Amino acid sequence: MISLKEAISGEAMQNDKKVLDLCQMTNEDTKRINELFDEYADKYTEFVDRLSAEHNGCEFWWATKFASRNVYLSNAYWDICVALYAIEKIQNDSAIKIIKIDKKEIAIVISDYVRRRDNLSHLSIKCISEKDQSENALVLLYSYFKTIFRRLGIKHKICKVSGNRSKLPDQEIVLIEENIIEASCENGNFSSRDFTNLLKYTDEEIYILPHIHAENREGHERVIQCLNNSREYRFLHREDFIGIFDCIKLLQYPFFCFKWGRRKYSFENLDVSAIIKADLMQGLTSVNSLNSLLGYYAINNMKKKNINIKALVGWYEGQPSSIGIFMAYRRKYPNGKSTGYIGIPTDEKYISRYPSKEQVSQRVVPEAISVISDIYKNLPCKYADNVRVKLCPSFRINISNRLKKDDEEQKIIFCTLPITKIESQKIICMLEAASQSLGSFLIIIKNHPYNREWKLEDYNIKKVSFNYEFSTDSFEKLVNRARIVITSSPSTTGAETLLYGRKAIVVAAPGRITASCIPNSISDSLYRVVYGEKELEQAISDLTIQDTLNDKVFDLVELNETNVRELFI
Repeated sequence: MISLKEAISGEAMQNDKKVLDLCQMTNEDTKRINELFDEYADKYTEFVDRLSAEHNGCEFWWATKFASRNVYLSNAYWDICVALYAIEKIQNDSAIKIIKIDKKEIAIVISDYVRRRDNLSHLSIKCISEKDQSENALVLLYSYFKTIFRRLGIKHKICKVSGNRSKLPDQEIVLIEENIIEASCENGNFSSRDFTNLLKYTDEEIYILPHIHAENREGHERVIQCLNNSREYRFLHREDFIGIFDCIKLLQYPFFCFKWGRRKYSFENLDVSAIIKADLMQGLTSVNSLNSLLGYYAINNMKKKNINIKALVGWYEGQPSSIGIFMAYRRKYPNGKSTGYIGIPTDEKYISRYPSKEQVSQRVVPEAISVISDIYKNLPCKYADNVRVKLCPSFRINISNRLKKDDEEQKIIFCTLPITKIESQKIICMLEAASQSLGSFLIIIKNHPYNREWKLEDYNIKKVSFNYEFSTDSFEKLVNRARIVITSSPSTTGAETLLYGRKAIVVAAPGRITASCIPNSISDSLYRVVYGEKELEQAISDLTIQDTLNDKVFDLVELNETNVRELFI
């Protein structure tokens, strides 16, 4: 029997043994872990719900990434699925003698399972761990307090840039929670990204509660200046409603996390305490969790200042920042209307977008979730059947320029690359491996906006054998030229491609969640999810044989005043 220390350190490792290498996941590994993700999603939600029931009404618990179930903020569920996969593999393959893993907390979970079974005493686990901050309380406390001071520094910036603040609204208002990036303020003019042209379709008194995302102090100040100069939109900054007593309460959060990190957690008879603890501790450096508390206290103080908010609408991903705001609103404004807005195609794996029974019971989520198409209407009730679902238009997606069938004759494949260099490189290399199936097709490549000017050499690729060109044209223009679109996961691009009548190929990223935002009801004759070169080659061959354009497979809610009004009622 190997010890826990030996298992994690890999001291018993021998080079001639069969290795399960989870540091470099294969396509097979990724595919199976995603299958386990789907299989256990219901049980994981119930698991988190049982824990949440113990913390009824605690704003600090709901500020954690873990409680939100947001799989793109919290690594907990994915890490548990990796551990489940490793256990499944060693149960089915006795030839495996060594497991390599790059996260200490997963190694601990697997090692604990191995230690308790005599028939697995031959296994050793080599952990190639990243820097571990979960056990360094001083580092975590320093990071958290640093985040607080940086965030509250925005209040000073707001006052510095704004001068005298405008008076508070004295009429009944609708509050819109929106993420605002620097690109929203190009040329000094604010342009709403999530609610484009909203004001054209309503006469409600609209105020925006902004989440400002900027790379540095100067960027923050530029955004704030832009917002204050806006003649069309009005804003309420949460930092304007945070007082000294709220700041004192913020200091309690780390100590709650430390307390919760010391307890035991069991999922499917597996001790996952190490994974949950790491997630709770690493969450102390999350601005999103801090925004949850800031939003919670800000809404409370808005009520104290007699701001009459008749309705709250927020871009909804089930993140802690949204939960804090909706939780406070539903408690302080019990007669107000609240809507979580999913204004883009969504997917089943984004489980935090779909409220759990405990979230509904504790009133920490909006009373209604809006989706942009009838095809998504059942998803918000995935885990709680008493969630009200509304159909509302998408402000982001405009398919008015969709081409007719006889307008498209070009042999073009449009490839959109993700932000990461290594994943983009993989997609280009997969295209090269599948070059024989490309034939005379021209591959138009569009970089991620952050890598706008990149060329092949920037991806460490000297040349390719297929015809290609890079383009900075809009997605709408390029998708209309293409026969099929190749995109990455996770992304909404695949679903948007189908809305334009084109076919889509979604390339799964190794070791990551595979999400296409394409409903399961859609025929695979219109799209494919691929994990490797052979699957890509087959998908290109299959999808390019048929007609370029397809009948519209699902409709979006029409953008008009009547449907926009659904957001507020």
